[in-house]
Amino acid sequence: MSVTQTKKQTESNEPMLIGLTGNIGSGKSTVAGIIKEMGIPCISSDEIVHELYAKDTELQKFLIDNFGSLDKKEIARQIFGKTEEKITKRKLLESEVHPKVEKYLKNWVQENKKHKLLVNDVPLLFEANLEARFSGIIFIEIDEKLQLSRIQKRNPEMSSDEIQNRINSQMPQKIKKNKSDYIILNNSTLTDLIQNVENTVNLIRNANKI
Repeated sequence: MSVTQTKKQTESNEPMLIGLTGNIGSGKSTVAGIIKEMGIPCISSDEIVHELYAKDTELQKFLIDNFGSLDKKEIARQIFGKTEEKITKRKLLESEVHPKVEKYLKNWVQENKKHKLLVNDVPLLFEANLEARFSGIIFIEIDEKLQLSRIQKRNPEMSSDEIQNRINSQMPQKIKKNKSDYIILNNSTLTDLIQNVENTVNLIRNANKI
């Protein structure tokens, strides 16, 4: 973690923005919920995108023109995978969506600037090269067999190929772990996960005196 960066942000009275990420099935939503229960504002980039899909008429036109649909599952089917066509479509979507998400997030940070610590849950944080946005990054690590089991349980409508395409489209956990500042292990019970999250948040607060 860049201690200089986090101190600078705290001294300027700006909220410290932490990125929360993890691969599909790792438990990001659960961890985000625990963080909110601790009184820390936490916003999901997926939720921002969902709102943009529903309300941003400019984005809606873009999606219809390029993907023929406003349905997130249909669009996901077209962009997740390692074929050249899917990668190209994914980059096209990101080029349109990411600036809109960035603008939304900046407004959200300003709306919550009375808090010293804020968290942004970003599933594809590293894939989208968003590291510079944050003062620190939390990565949720999960055993790959448990990951697959959780995805299947949560999304019974998804085929094995669709699940594998989602997993393959994401950077391997080992690489993300090495790029992150804090690691939360999610291989056990909810009680253990809550403790791991609380320990990590306290570590961040103590290191940055917030």
